[in-house]
Amino acid sequence: GVGSALLTLVGLAAGAGDLTRVTALLSRAVTLVAAMVSVIALLLIWRPTLWLGLFTNEPEILAIGGQYLRILAPSYPFLGVSMACSFTFQGLGRAVFPLVLVATRTAIVVAAAVAFAQLGAPVSSVFVVMAVGNVASSMILYWRLRSLLAAV
Repeated sequence: GVGSALLTLVGLAAGAGDLTRVTALLSRAVTLVAAMVSVIALLLIWRPTLWLGLFTNEPEILAIGGQYLRILAPSYPFLGVSMACSFTFQGLGRAVFPLVLVATRTAIVVAAAVAFAQLGAPVSSVFVVMAVGNVASSMILYWRLRSLLAAV
């Protein structure tokens, strides 16, 4: 819901040539999304079975799923920021950069997962790579977007 509203509002502001408004919209959206997703992330870190228990009671799955959520959930607010930035890019008519970044992040995570599997590394190492990818891509998107808005 935040993304579709952001895309529309950014498109209107950019079309009017009001990049100051675009910057303000981005800042507000990033703050809102990060706060909302942080609450969910904290809940999943604290009690992963609240979510996982909806699907299974299998102890081994709950253990791995809990490990996954405890490692990945702290990066969820960054994933939310990435989505807000992506919708802002779309509103500006520049959707290619976020798409390429997401594809690159996915390729890196898949390559790392394959490499870790061949090395016999624990599955948690893949979770860490995923979390780092979420944080890094969020920072890259936000930095690129702020640079773009400052340069115009």
